[in-house]
Amino acid sequence: MACRPRPYDVRMKPWVAIGAAALVLASLAACKSTKPSGDHSPNGPTTSTVGHVPVQGQPARTVTVSVSGGCPRTLGSATDVAKQPGQPADRLLPTGQPSAGLICEYTAAKSGSTTVLLHSVLLDAANARRLASAVNHISLQPPTAVFHCPADFFGSDTVIAFAYPSHQNADLWFRTSGCRTLDNGEVSAFEGANPSFYSGFEDAFDSLVPAPAP
Repeated sequence: MACRPRPYDVRMKPWVAIGAAALVLASLAACKSTKPSGDHSPNGPTTSTVGHVPVQGQPARTVTVSVSGGCPRTLGSATDVAKQPGQPADRLLPTGQPSAGLICEYTAAKSGSTTVLLHSVLLDAANARRLASAVNHISLQPPTAVFHCPADFFGSDTVIAFAYPSHQNADLWFRTSGCRTLDNGEVSAFEGANPSFYSGFEDAFDSLVPAPAP
């Protein structure tokens, strides 16, 4: 699939991974360029088998989005989705098949102090299940090295909501600049050195969201 630049961000970006014995520089000239091998994290070495959202000072301000309620016009001061009661501690989405989905893509407002809704995409059952399947196949293995992230632009965030027929809805927060991450308020996945993220999930996501106007 061709590269599809998101607002203020493209997937063609340099990554620098500092390992225990060597410095590896990977310059991504195209979407499918080779990324550094191994597991890498913006938070340094770890031995856990599942990535978790780091706790930094005060608790994050969160937002909850539902398919039936639609996309909020702004994320306000939210920096993550709310952790849902009973959500599994070792996966991004609940078990089962979603019946619908909603993608809410945001960008920075002209004032630069808040976000505005850029795209709202309602997903039917087939597309919701295709995207959920890509999410469920993302490796959650935390990295064991350190990445020097590309530019992180304020407001480049997306909330993905899934509706399930038998239990509570599920929300995901997709950070689309800097060191890209996907999390559900507790469990987190990291893009670097993770083909299941940048090829599997991001390709599925890009096929559903309109590319920005040139």
